[in-house]
Amino acid sequence: MVAELVRLFEDAKLADVAHNITVTADWDAEAGVWVAMSEDVPGLVLEAASMDDLVPEIELIIPQLMRANGVWPSNGEQTLDYAVVARIERSLQVAAVG
Repeated sequence: MVAELVRLFEDAKLADVAHNITVTADWDAEAGVWVAMSEDVPGLVLEAASMDDLVPEIELIIPQLMRANGVWPSNGEQTLDYAVVARIERSLQVAAVG
């Protein structure tokens, strides 16, 4: 009975994580790289010069970190949905009119 409850809990935890992963990518203008982090995947911190370079690294590291954090089956296959939200912050000087 306890083993079944643990399995159900683990399945629910995996289902919740697997459908709610958001990775935030911030442009670091000083370093010239995208910096990716996720509160949904503890330990996920990556840097890459472009989004084209960043996305494959995200896809490689997420399953590894999820296994390491105990929320991914070590011997099972699972479909993972995630979103990358990119953010670039800049300042804009606007001249006065008139």
